[in-house]
Amino acid sequence: MYRDGEENQRGIKVTDDLTPYRRLIELQKEMIALSQKHEHSKREGTVLREQVAREVEMLVRRRASFSQRLRRSTAKFITRLPGFAFILIALKTINLKPS
Repeated sequence: MYRDGEENQRGIKVTDDLTPYRRLIELQKEMIALSQKHEHSKREGTVLREQVAREVEMLVRRRASFSQRLRRSTAKFITRLPGFAFILIALKTINLKPS
């Protein structure tokens, strides 16, 4: 096999013969790098989707139901009214914490 810069029997430089192969190797390297980048971006997308799903699930869990919000706001309202200490005692017996 001829080295770079040597000439073959026809007088054509060997570098001219190997140029398409070198370009092919460079294209293959570029394809490998792009496929690795694509795999990395797919993994990042999966992680982000899972993170968003967890955050949405936490928001849904944190949101109180209508009956819980109604009880809480009623307890707050009653604590502001004068002379209703007995209602506070009743609320505490049913484990509703007035805030």
